[in-house]
Amino acid sequence: MIEEVRLLETDEEIKIGFNPYKLRIMWIYTRNPESMTAKQVADEMGEPPSKVHYHIQILVKHNFLKLIKTKNINGIIAKYYQRVYKSFRMSPKVTDNPIFKEYYDNDQIRTYDLEYRTYREKLIYYFDNYFESGKSPNHEYGTIFPTLYMTQKEAQDLSNKIIKLVQKHTVKDDEKDEYKSFLGTVLCNKKEE
Repeated sequence: MIEEVRLLETDEEIKIGFNPYKLRIMWIYTRNPESMTAKQVADEMGEPPSKVHYHIQILVKHNFLKLIKTKNINGIIAKYYQRVYKSFRMSPKVTDNPIFKEYYDNDQIRTYDLEYRTYREKLIYYFDNYFESGKSPNHEYGTIFPTLYMTQKEAQDLSNKIIKLVQKHTVKDDEKDEYKSFLGTVLCNKKEE
C-alpha cells in the first residue's frame, strides 16, 4: 500500500529528493500506478537501463521506492518497483538548512525546466499527429489563467480534488479508451508573494 506523504528531514534525503535525475524517475512512477522495471522506466526516459537501475537502487535504499515483485522472463529475473509514498515534502524544521536551499534553488528549477520541455515536446508531437491525420483532439479547451478567489482551505481542497480526479483516471483499464493529456495547476497566494 502506498502511503500519503513522506517528510524529508536529513541532508541525504534532501539530496536524493531534489536530484533532477531521481525526480524524473519518481515522476514516472507517480504517473504510472502499476509497478515498473528499471528497463521500462529507462525506455520511457530514453536512458540506458544500467544508469536508471543504479539510481533506482539508491531510491530503494533510502525508501523512496520498494521492490514489489520479481518475475522470471526467459531466465532473466525482472524486478518490479513502486513508489512508497504518493508525495514527499520538506519537513518544516529543515527549510533553513543550507543543503535544502542549495538543492531547491538549483536542482528543483532544472528539474521543472526539463519536465516542462518534455511535456512540451510530447504535446507538440500529439498535436502534429492529429493535424497530419486530418483529425483534431477530442477535447481541447485551451490554456486558461484565471484569477481565483478563495480561502487557503478552499485552495487546498481544490488542489486535492484535482489530484483525486486525475488519479482516478490513471489506472489502466482495457475497457476504456486511452487519452493523452496535458494538465497543470499552480495555485499561488498573492498575499505570500
